[in-house]
Order: sequence, then C-alpha cells, then structure tokens
Amino acid sequence: MKQRNRFFGKGQAAASVLMALILSASCGAAEKPAGDASAKRPAAVEPPLLEKKEPVKTVELTWIDGTEIPLEGRAFPNAKHPYARLPEEAFSKPDLAKIRSAITCPAGMCFRFTTDSSVLHVRWTNGAKPPYGLCNATGILTAGIDIYRLGEDDVWRFWMSGFPRAQTNELKTSWTPNRPCMIYLPLSSRFESISIGIQRGAKIMPLGPRKSGVEKPVVVYGTSMVHGYSSSRPGMIWTSVLSRMLDVPMVNQGYSGNGKLEPSMCDYLAAIDASAYCFFTWGGQMTVETMREKTRPFLEKLHRARPGVPILVGEYYYVVGASRLNTTNKKRSFVRELVEELKADDPQFWRNLYLVRGERLFCEDDDGTVDSAHFNDRGAYRCAEAFAEVLREALRDSAATTAPNHAQSF
Repeated sequence: MKQRNRFFGKGQAAASVLMALILSASCGAAEKPAGDASAKRPAAVEPPLLEKKEPVKTVELTWIDGTEIPLEGRAFPNAKHPYARLPEEAFSKPDLAKIRSAITCPAGMCFRFTTDSSVLHVRWTNGAKPPYGLCNATGILTAGIDIYRLGEDDVWRFWMSGFPRAQTNELKTSWTPNRPCMIYLPLSSRFESISIGIQRGAKIMPLGPRKSGVEKPVVVYGTSMVHGYSSSRPGMIWTSVLSRMLDVPMVNQGYSGNGKLEPSMCDYLAAIDASAYCFFTWGGQMTVETMREKTRPFLEKLHRARPGVPILVGEYYYVVGASRLNTTNKKRSFVRELVEELKADDPQFWRNLYLVRGERLFCEDDDGTVDSAHFNDRGAYRCAEAFAEVLREALRDSAATTAPNHAQSF
C-alpha cells in the first residue's frame, strides 16, 4: 500500500509541475509584445446572422396546397401525380419497370417562395408505409422535410427539419416576414400531399430571377448516390448542395439501385430543356461490360437531341477494399478513356463534354461515406464541390457560345 501511495504521490507532484508550466506558458503568450506574430491574429468572429427562433405565435391560419406553390425540380408539370419525377407514360415503359415505385419520390424537389407571414406551418402526408429509416439512411432523409432561409448576406442557411413521426406530420415555426424560404421534400417516400399554413391575410409569392442568370435546370442522372443516399436530411443531398453553391435550379433524376442507361430514360432526359446534364451512374449494378455496351450510344443520342447543352460525366467513385479494387479501377479507366475518345473522334461535336475526375469526388481520408459507397454529409459536400468546379466552367463556356453578355453574369 505504501508503494502505491508513493506512486500516486509522485504522479500528483508531476501533474502539479506540468500544470504550472502550462499556466506559465499561457501567461507568457498573453504578455507577448505587439510586434509578435501571434499578437496580430484577429479575434475569433462570431458566426454571422445567427437568428433566434422566436416562440410560434398562435394565429389564425390560411392553408395553401402544395400544388399552388412554386415548386422546383419537377421537370414534367403535366404528370398525373403532383410530385412525380417522370410523366405518366413512364409507368408503362418496360425498361423502367424497376423504378416505378421511385418515380413519385420527390427527391431534390423544393418549394421556393417568400411570404409576409410571421409564422410558417407545414403539413405533409407520406405514402401508406413510408420508410422512416433504412439501414444507411435517416428517417428525416427518407420521409421528412428541410427548411432553409436566405440570410441578409444572400446565403441560404438551414433553419429546421420536419421529423416523420407518423403518416401525416406537421411542423410549425416563427418566420421573419418577407424572408425567402426553401422547403426540401423527402427522398424516398411516395409523397401524397403537402400544404403550408400562413397567417390569415398573408400571401405566398414566388422568388424573383436568380442572380446567377441560370433559369434552365441542371439535370443530374444516376443511381442511389444521385438519388441522395446517404445524407442526413433532404437539404444535404449533393445535388441540393450544388444548387445552392451555384444558385442554379436542379432536377434530380437519380434512382436508387437503377440508373442503368435505359433507352426510355434518355428520351425523357432529352425532353427536359436543361442548361446542363450531369451523369454519375456507374454503381454496383453496372458491370464494366454493360458500361461499354450502353454508355456511348446513350450519350450520343442525348447530345444529338440537345447539341448545345453541356454534358458532365463523373468518374466511377467507390471507397474500396482489395476485393473491389480491380473492378473500380476498370470502371474509372473506362469513363476517362471514353470521354477522351469521344472528344478525339469529333472535337467540335463534343466540345461541351466534360469529365469530373474521380479523385476530386472522394475525401482523402475515406470518411466521406456511410458504407464505402453512399455519401454522408461530408462526402456529399465534397462531391458537390467537385461538380461545381466543372459545372461553373461548362455553364460559362455555354453562355459565351450562345449569349456572350450572359456569360459575364455567371
């Protein structure tokens, strides 16, 4: 016992000496002369424009159905279902049979508006059996909603999420009148309806033209990583992050487990009057052989239908173990070589074809996914940055070709 006491006694003495040294060093640092480099460091700045969420007032409400509110990301407004991503006839296409259940999942769609109301209520109803959470996705992502608001510095900031606790849910919050608002819809629930409650006598108004000058949507096609898996919530899927980064409208045509370059899908993509197309569709369900068979004909058909519209192709992405390394490298090589081949075959026709390099799409420490494939929030942000870098150039080049004055605004 004496030995143990002596041991702890020495430890306490050492700890006291160490603490004295730390305090001495910190005091010395505080007393450094003004000419010292560390003394010139600016003081920490509080994050700008943090707004307090005021208690929600009890007021009489007017409820407005979502079909009467400006909705972004819906490319086929004549579709029978108000939140469908493809037109009604897509349900009967044999090559699209596997995505029928996902057509009415409003991934990437968002309401954009302003209101003079001091409160905001949102009521939404999911399908009969909404997926409140999957093995690699949260319930908010799959069946909840996200609210963003535009700050006085013109930056969109997250405000709050709506949690899917039942088939029909309601969210309420205070609101600064005339502050622009975005409400992102869920990723994978068959969406039935949504309505927004505002103070009686108030109005909902569409937002004005974008400062970027880009009004036609960027259309992103692919599989689950385009669909939005596995960000934490709808506003954090990488296509939505990309939209906010560049201030451009976005149409999400990602279909989890699919994105297999179906001929019918090419027709539907070509029917959208887009400012650019982005492809990121080389998931596990696509073999290298299938990619070789389908990719070039798909891209050629789309580009002939929309010859002046830029096409961005993202390389295959996967955080791999040794068992998948060979396949991953083959897919990445194929995508890169195909882009080089097309541009060499006909430089004029493919002048608007761009490659997004695979090494730009993932985090160097491999912490950008939840399961070695699907992006978490960090990975989604990194992917958005990679596409933004190339998309900004593509849109600027396209604008310079078609309208030189417009190119200066983006």
